[in-house]
Amino acid sequence: MQEFLTRAGLSEVVNQPLFIHVAGTNGKGSVTEFVQSLLIAHGYQTGGYFSPYVYDLRERVQFNHEPIPEDDFARIATALRPIGDELESTDFGGPTEFEFKTAVGFAYWTERQADFVSLEVGLGGRLDATNVVTPAVAAIVSIGLDHTAILGNSIAEIAYEKAGIIKSGRPVVVGGLQPEAMDVVNEQVQSMGVPVFRWGHEFHSKWHGERLNIQTPLSTYEDLEIGLYGQIQGQNAAIAVMSLEAAGIALAADSVRSGLASAKIPGRFEVVQWKGKTVILDGAHNLEAMREFVDSFKSRFLGQKAAVITNMVQGHSFERLYTPLLDVADRVVVAPIKFHRALEPEQVAGHLRQFVATETATSIEDALERVLASNQNLVIVTGSFYLVGEIGNAIRAR
Repeated sequence: MQEFLTRAGLSEVVNQPLFIHVAGTNGKGSVTEFVQSLLIAHGYQTGGYFSPYVYDLRERVQFNHEPIPEDDFARIATALRPIGDELESTDFGGPTEFEFKTAVGFAYWTERQADFVSLEVGLGGRLDATNVVTPAVAAIVSIGLDHTAILGNSIAEIAYEKAGIIKSGRPVVVGGLQPEAMDVVNEQVQSMGVPVFRWGHEFHSKWHGERLNIQTPLSTYEDLEIGLYGQIQGQNAAIAVMSLEAAGIALAADSVRSGLASAKIPGRFEVVQWKGKTVILDGAHNLEAMREFVDSFKSRFLGQKAAVITNMVQGHSFERLYTPLLDVADRVVVAPIKFHRALEPEQVAGHLRQFVATETATSIEDALERVLASNQNLVIVTGSFYLVGEIGNAIRAR
């Protein structure tokens, strides 16, 4: 990746402290969005980088909340492609698809003269394509057992990969990490001699009904409305605020208020109305994320159950993933996903039939017709961001 950027003339930009680098098993997309929204509210020209995208590839690279325009994406990609092709015949090898899209982002933000970029890690941290930056601050939102085939089979091993985004001389902000994860982060922090700000220690967040208070070493922000739904978003919002303060960015209370309230991100407890149904789209694809989603569902839709459209991709344990969801599932439709690592619907359905009425669909459209014909007014779509993207786009097209 570094060689690709050097040949593309982008090596200088990644060494500028304009990046807020965000890693984590769950919540990193939400924190990235809160950071972007806060910076925009303070008047900064702000880039954003999100992984995964949900409905449109261009969601990945943003500027002031707007996806990169199609013509800009095509123009920059066309200019970068010969450099990638050139690397194919070298010992470096050509860039991966993710590296290429990351480079498109760096080029676009350079063109737009971004003041800051809220930069979400794709996978892990240490070896991620985004980890070529020297950020203003590194944030590690959470550590959980996910992508274990790549990142490791223990919390400590995964924490080591996430902590790889910590850079010498740059502060670190962390969420409520488990002790074994925090031990790993502390080792890295101490070896580099950088300050660390921990949620629940150096900074705090507390809900008062539907309003949030955030306290940092510098200030207290009270009676905040949060644009993203769910109890965990209080912690995520606090991490975003603390990250900007740790980076030395002066915050104004009114701008913090408007920035957190205007945050928006697809596929995270996203509620849409469709043909008389209330559809909740959430890309929860590991146990911790599913627990948070189900808790949020129960809080918002007291005592109610829903029809569920689901499926997932390889690399996650569906036996564990679906346990919390059974509390709120009235019936389940397992739909095919157009992705090479998607599980066969019957594989998932065979497990779920032990616990809840379950059927398989032949297509996304078939799955929607099945829940449309049901007597349930609530529909949950979850298990994979790929599925959420396909269902969401199908709903918008109908």
